[in-house]
Amino acid sequence: MDVVSFFLFEAREGACDWFASALALMCRAVGIPTRVVTGFYSDEVDESGSLIIRANDAHAWVEAYIDGFGWIILDATPGDGERRSNLWELLQRWLSRRHRATYSNPQIVWWFIAVLWVLGALPAVWQVSLRALEQYRPRPRWQLIVHCYLNAVRLGRKVGLPLLFNATPWENAQACVKTPRFPLAGKEAFQRLADLVVAVLYAGEEPSRGRVKEAKRLWKQFRKQAHLYKRWFSPSPILSLKWVQEWLERV
Repeated sequence: MDVVSFFLFEAREGACDWFASALALMCRAVGIPTRVVTGFYSDEVDESGSLIIRANDAHAWVEAYIDGFGWIILDATPGDGERRSNLWELLQRWLSRRHRATYSNPQIVWWFIAVLWVLGALPAVWQVSLRALEQYRPRPRWQLIVHCYLNAVRLGRKVGLPLLFNATPWENAQACVKTPRFPLAGKEAFQRLADLVVAVLYAGEEPSRGRVKEAKRLWKQFRKQAHLYKRWFSPSPILSLKWVQEWLERV
């Protein structure tokens, strides 16, 4: 229950087993019999028409019992290609319903400016509030370790690593190791951090204070290596490694 509460109210992102456990508990809370099912899901077919099942196709979902229909499959895990509504279209639709106007109407321009200003300020206020809560609210040790891992995944995605929130820690660690030109120290730090998360979430180990300190140290080490990787190998910065090599050749 502690893991589900952490997933629902703090992390809000994770692997399929977290989504399935949370959905099962919420259904049971309103009196719907449910069970968590684990297995494999794949839509990959070979030339002969046979279904291909791989180890990374492991999946978890929920079955709910509905009177008159039996067990119904429910899958709360979002897909990689899930569509998201455009924020600008949502704002336009809402203002059209409330004020019978569109953004092309001059009378509604100030409404858009006010809404966009509030939306731009909300992330900063949210981050400040979260940091204040983190400083004064004690957390279980396992949550601190998982928090370091999620931060590493979030940062890795920003710098271009093929990491996924709905993948297992070891799958993300393997993807990190296979990333070319990513610093070896960063790969080792992420691998060790993934081992700690697997130990506390799936093996049921009670982490010590030393493990928490190690997780924080690994997160800092990975963050440092990720920034170096972004600086030298990302195509967006001006001072990339390729640019430096070309400049040296010209000199």
